[in-house]
Formats: sequence, structure tokens, C-alpha cells
Amino acid sequence: MSKGWTQERRKKQAENILKTRPWEKSTGPKSGAGKRRSSCNSLKHGRYSYKMKDLALALQINREFLAAIKRWELSCYRTDLMKAMKNSQNKQKMN
Repeated sequence: MSKGWTQERRKKQAENILKTRPWEKSTGPKSGAGKRRSSCNSLKHGRYSYKMKDLALALQINREFLAAIKRWELSCYRTDLMKAMKNSQNKQKMN
């Protein structure tokens, strides 16, 4: 007994498929509401749904924005600190 399909069986199946054309008799939702419902059939946890991908992208953009604000605040703080140090040095030189 051979594993898988023989060439003869494969040929008969191909002929049968071409005759019956099962793709023309496919079932499934036809209305928009039915299509929306059926789009959730394979959803298990939602991690890969488009809504979660959009949320993940929004969170990433937010993290990058907050990091940019922190960098900007640090640069402002450093600038203010440098000015204060220069003022203090100038006052010491004058005394």
C-alpha cells in the first residue's frame, strides 16, 4: 500500500473537481453584517486583530512622543543649569 494518492487517483480527483466546480457553490455570509460576524470566527485572543494592531501603534507613537518630551525637558534643564553655573562663576569673579 502506497502512501498518499496515486497518479490515477489524483487525475480522477482533478477531473471530478473540474466537473463539479465546488467553488461556485461555496456558502458563507452574503450580507455585510454576516461578513462582520464571521470575521470574528477565528479570533481567539485578539492580539493580532486590526484594532489591537492600531492600539499597539498608537501606544508606540505615544511612547516615542513622551521620550522626545523628556529629552527636550532635559536639554532645557541642562541649558538653565549651565546659565546658572555661568552666572555663579561670574559673581565669584567679581568678588
